[in-house]
Amino acid sequence: MKIFITGICGVVGSELARELRSRGHLVTGCDLEHTHLADYYRCDVADYRQLRLVLESVKPDYVYNAAAEFGRRNGEEYYEQLFRTNMIGTKNLITLAREFDYGIVQFSSSEVYGDYDGVMTEDVPERVVIRPLNDYAGTKIFNEWQMVNGHAMFGIRYVTVRLFNLYGNEPYSPYRSAICRFCYDALTGRRITVHQGHQRSFIYIADAVHTLANIVDTFQCGEVYNIGNSREMFRIEEVAELIVRKAGASPALLDIREAEPLTTRIKVCDTTAAERALGHRITVGFEEGIERTLAFLRAEHWL
Repeated sequence: MKIFITGICGVVGSELARELRSRGHLVTGCDLEHTHLADYYRCDVADYRQLRLVLESVKPDYVYNAAAEFGRRNGEEYYEQLFRTNMIGTKNLITLAREFDYGIVQFSSSEVYGDYDGVMTEDVPERVVIRPLNDYAGTKIFNEWQMVNGHAMFGIRYVTVRLFNLYGNEPYSPYRSAICRFCYDALTGRRITVHQGHQRSFIYIADAVHTLANIVDTFQCGEVYNIGNSREMFRIEEVAELIVRKAGASPALLDIREAEPLTTRIKVCDTTAAERALGHRITVGFEEGIERTLAFLRAEHWL
């Protein structure tokens, strides 16, 4: 199959491309970088002209829409890019799907569950009024509405995936996941800011992309899947302590603070639907995943 990935240079997009190619799919993609990569197009998904030219050339069977401005703090500080990429970019993909007839795998987020304090099953937003806790969450909820409305109005074929706390193979920046930031700070001897009172489950990227790649083989229009880890839950303080120990850093680096405002306290992920339909499973344990993450960051030339 011909598969196109928006955001192909990103953490998830690049890993997903490798997984799909290993299965024999013809994979191309776009991102904002100038790069030497083969089968790559420089394109801003929020620019309709650029995106149409690319999709007219590729004519994919499926598009994985992994292009996004990611995270609460990033969304607050760079809200122009957040709204353009996440909302206008998605609208452009929906509009062009009418012309080029591809299926869309829309990347959403666990953030769409807002401050819901129960088990997060896929039907929760249909049963409960959700209060998004930040602008990033709001764009992801809006993306899901865009898909539903695109199908109702134009017959757009789509599947939505809600990613829960992916980690691994992330180049460091202050806007990356908590695990990436904790690992980097531990390796470089920086203070590790930990907001206590939060609990999370985590999924290593290799397990996530294996499940994501299965979607095109069993594509069921309108389905929504949680992609995460329903087996393990950790207090964020435990996560930071484990990382410090694995990194051989001093526990004195830990700076324990009160719970972070406008951030979900506890995320309990249910992955039953993905397990049944997509063969979703966890193969990388948390300690192993942390060790792999530390090794990746150590290998980065700027560390």
